[in-house]
Amino acid sequence: SSAPTMRGSRGNARNLREGVSLKVGYVIVVGNEDAEPGVGEVVELGDRGFVLVKVFPGSVNDNRFRLPSGLASAS
Repeated sequence: SSAPTMRGSRGNARNLREGVSLKVGYVIVVGNEDAEPGVGEVVELGDRGFVLVKVFPGSVNDNRFRLPSGLASAS
């Protein structure tokens, strides 16, 4: 069987929690009020706060091993 396809998601850095900054390659928890949280990798940061994230298939728990240790232990 083939590996699941990762989906892309667009967002805006203005929706980040205070004090958080992003860099390409960071692995982060993503989501909004219309979707369950997921885990994704930042693949592009554009002007005016544009963020493109490659979202990994599965839940946050399924992808917890991808997260930095500080986020992995957060509930």
